[in-house]
Amino acid sequence: TAYSSAGRHDMALKYAERSVQQCALHLSALVQLIVARAQAGQMDLARQTAAQYLMLRPSASVQLFMARHIAAGTAVAQAQADALLAAGMPL
Repeated sequence: TAYSSAGRHDMALKYAERSVQQCALHLSALVQLIVARAQAGQMDLARQTAAQYLMLRPSASVQLFMARHIAAGTAVAQAQADALLAAGMPL
């Protein structure tokens, strides 16, 4: 998240991938991987990861993500929400 916030999408992607490799069911890591892939321009992979996430948490939505985001209302949170929407997460 810190790398994503700093615009270091390459590093955000690296650490999100590592986190998911260590624990594929770590849902917050999957969310960060969706965001990292979308922000790195890997939209096909972002969509695939979003579909995987939605299988694990079918009630997930971008609105719920924003409601629970510690930095809701900031540009960082909005950029992450935009990435999730672009990856196919429901509003």
